[in-house]
Amino acid sequence: TKFEGSDDINDLSIQLERSAKRTELIQSTEKGSTSAKNPAYVEWHGINYSISEEHNVSWWNKIRNSDSKLESGKHVRKIIENIHGCANPGEVLAIMGPSGCGKTTLLNLLGDRVGSKGVQGTITLNGHKITKKSKRFVAYCTQDDIFYPHLTVKETLGYTARLRLPRELSRRDKLKQVENTMALLNLTKCADTIIGDQAIRGISGGERKRTNIASELLTDPSVILLDEPTSGLGE
Repeated sequence: TKFEGSDDINDLSIQLERSAKRTELIQSTEKGSTSAKNPAYVEWHGINYSISEEHNVSWWNKIRNSDSKLESGKHVRKIIENIHGCANPGEVLAIMGPSGCGKTTLLNLLGDRVGSKGVQGTITLNGHKITKKSKRFVAYCTQDDIFYPHLTVKETLGYTARLRLPRELSRRDKLKQVENTMALLNLTKCADTIIGDQAIRGISGGERKRTNIASELLTDPSVILLDEPTSGLGE
């Protein structure tokens, strides 16, 4: 039997449960640093981002439009305006919109890939501002990957593990992490195949995309940002 207002009650209970989890995460973060093995949530409020563009007017346009006021100078263009949102632990959040609406820019802001110039608003991880230390637990897979074409998939991930995983881990443990990540993303079959590029034949587009994701999953991040993660996966 479905009672009147039961949907509202269910929504309220879900919100209360999420609020309790967030409070618990904030308290655990205050006691110690965020751990990659612990869940994390990201919130952003009042995000605004604008850039200054040079507006040059040629002498010919000035003559043609002598009656109007056409002047050279800087023009401020708004890329993102008053954006709010949150990403809860254990959930997948999709950011959708037409081309040029600022999806990648928002991901760059959440991943702290943009300087402070022209940025307004707050971005927090477990209720705290993202610092250089906590930034290590936020992974970001860009749309365009950069690999050495002559290295195999296993070699690429192996070098990534040796450079980014803690020094306390032995070489054997790092290699095990690489093998587990390859198995997770179905890369074991192409482990000994070179990456390749436009001039050198190598792995497929889908395998290349999964290798890009695998290089970020190696560090066992709490939050992973993916820009166009499904493009090329069917190849």
